[in-house]
Amino acid sequence: MTQGEFNRESSTQRGNTPHLRRFLTTFFRTALEEYREAGCPFGKNVDAMLVWFEYNQKTTDN
Repeated sequence: MTQGEFNRESSTQRGNTPHLRRFLTTFFRTALEEYREAGCPFGKNVDAMLVWFEYNQKTTDN
C-alpha cells in the first residue's frame, strides 16, 4: 500500500471493537434519555433527536 492509500479493511476492524460498541451504545442511550427529558421537541424518532443535536440541545418542548 502506498502512502495516502486507504485500507478499508483495517479501518472497519478498528471501528468494530467491543469497546467502541459499548461506548456508542452508552452515548446513544444517554442522548436519547436527555432528548426525552427535553420533551422530544422535534418528534419521537432518532432523526428528530439528531436535529435536536444540530441545535446544540437548546430547544425544549414548547
